[in-house]
Amino acid sequence: MASQAGANWTNADSFVERADTGTHLVATKVATGSEPASYVFTASGSSKLAGFILRIPGAVFDAIGAASINNMNVVLPAVTMTQDGLALAFVFNSLASTSFSISGWALVVQDNNANTPSIGIFSKKVPAGSTGTVTTTSTSASSGILLGVK
Repeated sequence: MASQAGANWTNADSFVERADTGTHLVATKVATGSEPASYVFTASGSSKLAGFILRIPGAVFDAIGAASINNMNVVLPAVTMTQDGLALAFVFNSLASTSFSISGWALVVQDNNANTPSIGIFSKKVPAGSTGTVTTTSTSASSGILLGVK
């Protein structure tokens, strides 16, 4: 989730907060066989919001990195994976129409329309151990977080 301005987030039912910078929220949930059609996340204030929910069959939370804030080319601190898995890079910008890229990573989804904060999510299969830092390229000062699932 991304907020155009700082916010106090309220997670949807049964989601576990993994990172909250005020303007960005990363939360996870183990899905069951019976999930609702939608979830509601709320943020204090009157800023514009944007967000995605990703379904990754069989994935279990492994590690979360520290947030990297407000750099044109965001350097995401490494996460250390306990076993082979998938690293997800969440890149955020409070401005609309910001584009992101990460060399060698697959774009999962990107929202950079003119009406909401911009979000980009990238993935890469990684072996157990440190992912090393990940550098994103952005059209505007942005921030990001690495999440690992196994």
